[in-house]
Amino acid sequence: MRTIILSLLIIVLIPVAQAATPPEYIKNHAVNILDELPPQLFTAIDNKRLIFLGEVHGTNELPDLGLQVIAKLAEKKTLSVGLEFPIDIQPQIDQFMETGDLNILKQTEFFMDAEYHSGRGSVAMVNLLVSLREMPRVSVFCFDIPFGSNLNNRDTEMARNILTTAAQQAGQSLLVFTGNIHSRLTPGAPWNSSFKTMGSEVLRLSEGQFTLNNSSSIYLRYDQGSAWQCIQADAGGIVCGERSFGPGNSVYATAVPYDSYFLEEPGLTDGHQSTLFIRAVSASSPF
Repeated sequence: MRTIILSLLIIVLIPVAQAATPPEYIKNHAVNILDELPPQLFTAIDNKRLIFLGEVHGTNELPDLGLQVIAKLAEKKTLSVGLEFPIDIQPQIDQFMETGDLNILKQTEFFMDAEYHSGRGSVAMVNLLVSLREMPRVSVFCFDIPFGSNLNNRDTEMARNILTTAAQQAGQSLLVFTGNIHSRLTPGAPWNSSFKTMGSEVLRLSEGQFTLNNSSSIYLRYDQGSAWQCIQADAGGIVCGERSFGPGNSVYATAVPYDSYFLEEPGLTDGHQSTLFIRAVSASSPF
């Protein structure tokens, strides 16, 4: 069963080919990031009830970008932050948020089994938790399915878990930090054009509560670097460790020279409305 779970996780961890955004559009609309995230980013998402941040697991920089977005939003609103942890460790996450005791996380199979979390239980993600517990307007909820569950409808079940939290915390904004396939607001993945992504399932199952107008999804893109991931080996089985990649020289990397920038896309691109680009990322080891 463990191998089956990892083979599903692989599809959200490996960078995929991007839909093309015209380079001239990027040149004219990319907002260079210098010392802090630009106000244009928060103008784009400030009034949204549901925000997805689509990442690749196992890096240092992407959880840090997520933290910067969360911290700014939490300055003026109460925020429920969803992390791609299994819902059965919610009691331990709640205990950690109350006490700050890292030993509580060490008692969970999820954090202590690197093959299980496949980069989602990295040092960077634990550091994110440590920072989130210091924010009085932020709570954390888990939305992934428990280990050993049927994986055929994983994205749909994760969407249901998000909607359960939304119902329990009516009036709060939700920010969901997840893999960049799950975060797509429209169906479709590189391997299956009709794949039901978690984001699209949230919209479908919410019966109008969440729509393309009151939801937003930001793709955390990068060009090169490394990440700690578990992948399917050519000879069979799972291999976990640090992997290097790039430069990919995508249009996002070549259109402007910025090390990082924010871009509102001209339309839904890879199921996302915006891009937050960082040129290089580095691997974060398992906690």
